[in-house]
Amino acid sequence: MNDGIEKTRSKLADLAALDSQTEEMERKILAGAEQRLSEVDSQLKDLTPSQMMVDEEAAEKYQELVEERGVLYQVILKSRAVLRE
Repeated sequence: MNDGIEKTRSKLADLAALDSQTEEMERKILAGAEQRLSEVDSQLKDLTPSQMMVDEEAAEKYQELVEERGVLYQVILKSRAVLRE
């Protein structure tokens, strides 16, 4: 009987450690996404409308950055939700 209790305690300790590691990784994901979002926003500000009218590459870059920003918003929201649980 004591052997079963010890196994259960050991398993619970392992799960607690995994939970802590998961939370730490989620915080790193959140920090990375927020940092990248700042970089993307900065790049978007540098692209002017007149530049995009005459430069197809600039217009494509703008579109890619807008799409990336949307993904980053989703990652940030999911990470914040996980960390609140």
